[in-house]
Amino acid sequence: MPTIDARHCIPNAGNGLFVKANQTIQKNEIVCTYGGFCYSRQEIFDNDLEVYAMELNDASGRIVAGDNLTGDFGMYINGKKNGDHVQVNCKLNSRETLYYYVNGNRLRVRFPVNATKEIGAGEEIITKYVYSFWLTIFKKYGI
Repeated sequence: MPTIDARHCIPNAGNGLFVKANQTIQKNEIVCTYGGFCYSRQEIFDNDLEVYAMELNDASGRIVAGDNLTGDFGMYINGKKNGDHVQVNCKLNSRETLYYYVNGNRLRVRFPVNATKEIGAGEEIITKYVYSFWLTIFKKYGI
């Protein structure tokens, strides 16, 4: 996998994920992984994890809340909003490959994030999140 860097980039926008200098990520290459513990919908809301929550596409109804406990930088990827002048350059592949394992009696999942085009050195890694993600952000932060 390429070397990437999670850092603050845009005022009031939180963290972003960037390709390290002097590197290029090729189309279809795994950029990083998205990983986290699985929770019920109620646990997500009770623990204020909505922003990093993703329902998995495996017909299980599982919801994963992203974290970087095992070097999974996927949770730092910013999303393209309507009107943004950035290009989507990766996709979260929760449908294709899921790696489940138990960590401290809690189910954990990891899946790859793939480049959808060549991503150059220093470029921010951007994905397209679904409408429910932006609705959560709006309700929570008014953005």
